[in-house]
Amino acid sequence: MHTQTSLSPADRASFAVSSRLLSCVVTESLLRAIFVPVNPNSAAAESGTCGACVILSNKASQSNVPLGRPYHPTDIFLLVSLRYPPILKPSVPALTMETEVGLVDPSDMLPWIYEIKEEPSSHHSKLSLKPDYLNDFVSSLPTQFCNVTQHTIVFSSLDPLYIWEKISADLGLDDESRMNIAEELRSSMDWQIINAGLPSEIAYEERRTRPTLTSSQLEWERALVEGHSTHPMHRARRTISPLPIIIPGQYDYYKPRVRFAWVPREQLLLQGEFEELLQSLRNSAEQNAGDVLEDLPDHVLFPIHELQIPNIATKFSDAVILPEKYYVVASAQASIRTLTLPSSGNLTLKTAVGVKISSALRTISHFTAYFSPKFGRDIVPKLAINSNVLIIENEVASAVYNHNDPDIAKHCTAMLRITYDGSEKGDKVIPAAVLIESAYQDENDGIPAAVTALSLDSDSKRYAFLERYINLVFDAFIPPLLINCVAFEAHGQNTLARFDQETGELKGFVYRDFGGLRIHAPTLYESTGILIDTLPNHCVLVDNVEEAYRKSYHTLIHCHVQRLIRVLGFHHDGRGWCLVRDALSARIPPETRLWDSWLNPERQTVMGKSLLRMKMAGVYRDAVYEEIPNLIHYRP
Repeated sequence: MHTQTSLSPADRASFAVSSRLLSCVVTESLLRAIFVPVNPNSAAAESGTCGACVILSNKASQSNVPLGRPYHPTDIFLLVSLRYPPILKPSVPALTMETEVGLVDPSDMLPWIYEIKEEPSSHHSKLSLKPDYLNDFVSSLPTQFCNVTQHTIVFSSLDPLYIWEKISADLGLDDESRMNIAEELRSSMDWQIINAGLPSEIAYEERRTRPTLTSSQLEWERALVEGHSTHPMHRARRTISPLPIIIPGQYDYYKPRVRFAWVPREQLLLQGEFEELLQSLRNSAEQNAGDVLEDLPDHVLFPIHELQIPNIATKFSDAVILPEKYYVVASAQASIRTLTLPSSGNLTLKTAVGVKISSALRTISHFTAYFSPKFGRDIVPKLAINSNVLIIENEVASAVYNHNDPDIAKHCTAMLRITYDGSEKGDKVIPAAVLIESAYQDENDGIPAAVTALSLDSDSKRYAFLERYINLVFDAFIPPLLINCVAFEAHGQNTLARFDQETGELKGFVYRDFGGLRIHAPTLYESTGILIDTLPNHCVLVDNVEEAYRKSYHTLIHCHVQRLIRVLGFHHDGRGWCLVRDALSARIPPETRLWDSWLNPERQTVMGKSLLRMKMAGVYRDAVYEEIPNLIHYRP
């Protein structure tokens, strides 16, 4: 049987996108799905298949009564082979099937995706089918499952564009949305495979070097290979006009040049000591140019990501773009738009860039530019944070063009952040998202970086590490949520783990990026006495505490803790979630609303962020939610 690591780079990239796409379709209830186990004595079971996730067609999904068996081939949209059982819906109305799937993870899937047709298809499989496995799989399903006749064709494809075409047609999506999403899926796939004839640093073809505890933080930042574990556009990098199209292999996003422009002072909203902090960057640019840069009266020197120059030129006619000789080569962090600067100490620059990376155009809103330095300066010191466990990287200064159209202003924005340098304390700082990465071209391909870097070579070591990790990460982020109702966007890219450089023991965490916070201002005021200062309609402010809890569940539980539990092998036996329940119960009193939202045994479902529904609706900041199983209560 094929496993993900045995696939060719092209098929591996295709399956990475397709599995995430189908996970969203099922988990977000766009189409209903049922779990059909295989015969445990079959050859398919012996080769590692536990069953099938049978995704029903839109017509069958909308049916108000249970479908009878056997199913007609037209009722079955796709059939996905699984290595592990999915999470079933915890409670089912009388008229639904008791095996209905509530959440299926991409890591549960095997790279066999089948379509059942009554007539031959002109679409050719990207994989060479193994008839013996195909026959074993279909024959191992219950005989009453599907009426597969001699006229029925079963074929396989991993192609996400073909699968999306089927999905969008079945759901009746409009042409513009369908094509936009198709392009982003294509970009996500293309940026993982080599483009013929071009030098490549693309993920699966020339994969990053596996990092160790002796690797630098920037090496860890660049070791992010697969990225978001459930977003179908997880590796998309799509430039938006007037930026030119960038073909994979043409440009190294991790070594961009910072360019400069003079922007009229009267047009800028400045926070903090923006100009003073950038003096070292200006000195480096002058050194590279071999020429002193003369001040332009009543203007501010503004740093720009080199890809953003066309946007500055077309959208801001009063900006004076400096010649190319004034530049500084920077090193991008995992987020691409946050840059580590040479000769600037621990100062980093967050820039706007007109590229769609995964979910959105990576600019910076004027809301965030106004709010973030104030939040770091005035509010962070007052929060219920244990500084021995959680260190906050404050954004200390910002500049944004004061334009009446926020969609234009966001293209001329820059923020400065002071990063944590743990060397004096003997800390090794590692993005949490990279700990779960496993797609490295070595003998340990498929084994998470956490396991190899921290020598977690036994079940007991992995369990002990997970237990410490869960307790410390909840020590870091639960108190400010519970007491101040400040929900940090604590997914694995914003959260960095701090390890002892010598022993490898986990010491705590570092958090960065205030743009995705969710704050209930009345609770914050009640607990700190501080009135939060934001621009009107800023999305960080929520009307009720449940919205903050929802944000924290998605980023901390669903996107962060779940991923580590899965890759360390403690999801399907339930041991990881037992640790989660014990750790949360010890920190969240039962009389609180947070306990009722997360830990109440009756809360078998939560409102989960719907990544594909958001793309279909064309929204980014206004999240769309759908009911999903509450992982905190998961028991196998």
